[in-house]
Amino acid sequence: GSGWITIKTATSLPPEGVRVTPSSAGNFAKIVTHNSMPALRTATSASASYYRIVGVEFRSSAPMTYAIVDLGDYTETASDPGQLSSDIILDRVWIHGNSSQTIQRCLALNNRRSGIIDSRLSDCHIAGGEAQGIAGWYAPGPYKIVNN
Repeated sequence: GSGWITIKTATSLPPEGVRVTPSSAGNFAKIVTHNSMPALRTATSASASYYRIVGVEFRSSAPMTYAIVDLGDYTETASDPGQLSSDIILDRVWIHGNSSQTIQRCLALNNRRSGIIDSRLSDCHIAGGEAQGIAGWYAPGPYKIVNN
């Protein structure tokens, strides 16, 4: 289609401009990965575009996860930026692991024109290695990262 698709939790949300806290996210809809792969991963396709996800908790229950949310081309297979997903907004979401997990990154941004707003990213870490809350390395962006 030509419009945006909004995926929104059915519970109350913090007002726009207010960052999510663990207590304000307590009743959010939850998307959980139980293995090393993402809880949310977009296709490497321009058709995986124009989504606004509001008030959702993304987490892992696995001992190790590479990226909890993966937007775009994590495996670097697109030969043209036009093949990448675009226009994906994460608004007042909570992306997290826990203190005993190995989480390489909370959010991988390898797509076009996307953002994360008023959200919380936490407990993404690797003992003796490099981990990121937000990482992008293969796409042109631009990205809007505000109040996280």
